[in-house]
Amino acid sequence: MIFAVIVIAVPAYFLLAAFLPRWWAQTIGDQVQQSFLTGTMLGGGIGFVFTALPLLATRVAVRKNASLVGRAFWAVVALLLAVPNLLTLIVVLGSGSGAHAGQRIMDVLAPAFRGATLVGVILAAVLLLAIQALSTTRTVSRRLRERKAAAPSG
Repeated sequence: MIFAVIVIAVPAYFLLAAFLPRWWAQTIGDQVQQSFLTGTMLGGGIGFVFTALPLLATRVAVRKNASLVGRAFWAVVALLLAVPNLLTLIVVLGSGSGAHAGQRIMDVLAPAFRGATLVGVILAAVLLLAIQALSTTRTVSRRLRERKAAAPSG
């Protein structure tokens, strides 16, 4: 059984490693069409949305009252929502021929997309971190007020 998985998984990995970065770069390049403005807007939008949504899904997955099945479901949802950013990351950081081809395609057809995606990712992460900090601060403050009100005065 394990041998069969290996026989299927290893060639699939190499095929996908060669195909996916090229396909993603070409798909983005077809949308951007060599426009810096479009590359900036699309990159920033994809970076922001596909960082914010997976982080929100992860937040739901790690709630204390979530069941194991619910946690697994939301973790899979978060992973699927992160795919556009993961594909861009493969193109940017990959060392294979597919990633290098994707980089060249994006250099020509999707200028500013990669940098704008990074900016969108950072903005979404900072915004959601700030929202989480505000939510936590409010929860702690409310609990302290409740304890203070429930404590016997004297």
